[in-house]
Amino acid sequence: MKKIALLLIIALMLISSASCGKANGRRSFFALDTYIEIDAPDASEELLRRCEQLVYRLEDILSATIETSDIARFNASEGYLELSDETAEVIRISLDIAAETSGAFDPTLGALVELWNIPYADSTPSDADIALALTHTGYEKLTLDGSVLTCSDPKLSIALGGAAKGYICQRAVELLKSECSYGIVSFGGNIGVFGEKPDGSAWRVAVKNPENPDEIADVIEISSGFVSVSGDYERYIEVGGVRYCHIFDRSTGFPPVNGVHSAAVWSNNGTAADALSTAVFVLGGNTASSYEHKAWLIAGD
Repeated sequence: MKKIALLLIIALMLISSASCGKANGRRSFFALDTYIEIDAPDASEELLRRCEQLVYRLEDILSATIETSDIARFNASEGYLELSDETAEVIRISLDIAAETSGAFDPTLGALVELWNIPYADSTPSDADIALALTHTGYEKLTLDGSVLTCSDPKLSIALGGAAKGYICQRAVELLKSECSYGIVSFGGNIGVFGEKPDGSAWRVAVKNPENPDEIADVIEISSGFVSVSGDYERYIEVGGVRYCHIFDRSTGFPPVNGVHSAAVWSNNGTAADALSTAVFVLGGNTASSYEHKAWLIAGD
């Protein structure tokens, strides 16, 4: 039986004070293939509506599956596109972290994502198909000059699944923070908190055991910032008794096999937290970054 070697991750079950449970200041909706929850007790309905609209607008420009998005248009181009300021910011941070982690996080793995088609596939790709897909990856092939993105490989495909949610979560928090005193935003695997609760206590997030989702392993406390989790226990396929998750190691073209079930990162930057949690999951341990962060992981024997 596997044991938890290093406690980490967020179950994203929030343990907060009763003051955060009021009906006012709450909004829930579905976007980014995720159930999103906003809890900011002194936020007006108008502010919550604007926050929801912001999420939809940013999804429209960052999602690779929306044909009119910046990402989809770049992927369909010959390797040149002038991006919106928002997309350029996500790409800039993504390239920073890709370089700092030697590709453990890489925003150019769209060919692998499409090939594996997790969680909908019922078999694994052939080694030949994986090898071919890998030839059309590599963050080193991208160049961002201001808002203009170019690529030396027209068949390369960007996938921002490991960065976009963190960025949009941060933008939602920034909007809420501009008009209300405290709150929390949950994007499933990404959480952002801001402000001080009336009782002065820290924000508390339950640590979930990925091998037993009903079990809380620990509780972590944060005062502000963003926590992102990457794991192998929600989006995956099983083939021949082997689990293959939706996160890929660029060095092999396969999901990583390193004993890690999930990895979480805290940072003051939402995009960085998202990208770094992917990198930590792939590497099987912490990684240096110019972005201030803390990382934890849950590993088996």
